Amino acid sequence: MIDTTATEPATIRRPPGLTNSRRKLLALLIARHTVSYEAIINELWGDCIDGGPDDPTNTIRAHVCYLRSFLARFDVAIETAIGLGYRIPTREMRDAARAALEIGAAEVWSDRRRASAGNEIAAVA
Repeated sequence: MIDTTATEPATIRRPPGLTNSRRKLLALLIARHTVSYEAIINELWGDCIDGGPDDPTNTIRAHVCYLRSFLARFDVAIETAIGLGYRIPTREMRDAARAALEIGAAEVWSDRRRASAGNEIAAVA
């Protein structure tokens, strides 16, 4: 039974994991030495009918901010290359980022499976 009078949420949700856009961006950073804003825009929104967000620069900055936080536990840094874009500075860091990408994808899969199981339980109740 669900308590509809509770003021606190039943579960504490983590921030979203590696979304498709974040995975694409991280894969792009791993594959190239320096990635320009234009390359990021083309990779993330090049096939969008509406052209993507109104201000892609802020959206890219938000994705990079999240990725920096996510990658910190793997000792991976994303540097800002002023006037050029972003980069992961060393091959060792790119290798660690590649492993983090696989772990992040696994976490998202695990979260989706838990959510799906929770929905099935709620449907039965």
